[in-house]
Amino acid sequence: MSPFATPAVRAICRAGDVVRAYFDVRGSGILVDATTATCLPTEIDVTPDEANPVSFTVMNTGEGSDTFNFSVTSLPVGWTSTTQSQTLGAAAGSTANILVSVPADAPVGTFTVKAFGVSNTDSTVNSESEFKLRVVLHQTSITYTGLTSVPWGEPAGFKAQVNDITDPSDKISGATVNFNLTDGTNTLTASALTW
Repeated sequence: MSPFATPAVRAICRAGDVVRAYFDVRGSGILVDATTATCLPTEIDVTPDEANPVSFTVMNTGEGSDTFNFSVTSLPVGWTSTTQSQTLGAAAGSTANILVSVPADAPVGTFTVKAFGVSNTDSTVNSESEFKLRVVLHQTSITYTGLTSVPWGEPAGFKAQVNDITDPSDKISGATVNFNLTDGTNTLTASALTW
């Protein structure tokens, strides 16, 4: 038997100035791939103050079964990632499903992070792949539902319905709603918190 082995080449990206490919040689290995079908970094929308699902493709490129821990690294300060452990047989592929928690005060923008996989038994067996997390805010709507007029001298009540258009099942609590009552010259303002 020849002492030389031909490597397998996996996750080959399209031709360009920089080409990403995974060279699979004999021995233990893990492939983490967070790119799109056209080899661009995946971009996933995440929302502040939520645990956001993130998925990426993984493969045990070794000749034997192994257990790997998958997570998202290089996160901005204050962000956190869960870790998923999977046992994969030789040459078995799978999908890692991670939750990334984004703090409530995270700015809107796009952040480059890394999908990461590492062997549970040998930390030198690892792989990473860059992708992007884009912080987006939920779209909300507010509809005034209170009285529009009352007899002179009677107390007036103000009501409004605040809805999350992006996720109607998500309850918006603790948001400040300002009511402005004006006659064109004078304005009276009242505030309330959603519950």
